[in-house]
Amino acid sequence: MNSHTAVIYNASSASPSFVTGGLNPDGRLAAKTEIVVLWGPPGQEQMAVYRQSSSAPGFLSVDVYRLHADDWEYVGEHSEKVPTPPAPPSNSVQSNVDGRDVWTRQAMTPPEQLRLSELLKAPRKNK
Repeated sequence: MNSHTAVIYNASSASPSFVTGGLNPDGRLAAKTEIVVLWGPPGQEQMAVYRQSSSAPGFLSVDVYRLHADDWEYVGEHSEKVPTPPAPPSNSVQSNVDGRDVWTRQAMTPPEQLRLSELLKAPRKNK
């Protein structure tokens, strides 16, 4: 596991620990996650989890989830593996939400922080 985990919100990045909320509470997914990217309007958020590939050592698999009725629903895995995760933009704003590092395009408002906190706790629909 990398020493940092990231969440990017609104095309934000987040630390790998983002996935230990409702998505995978036991921590196995976080142990192999490099970064999480979130995007989409409230209630229609999507998430890409960049994790170590089990079939292609040295590469990352990208699992995509979407929010459906306040649960994270697994959409699928990208067919291509990637060599490196996306990095938070150099001009992004780093903050911390519920103990997780988060990078956003601009400083989050209190309602945006609350929404991100809710997303951290949203359960996975199809476990």
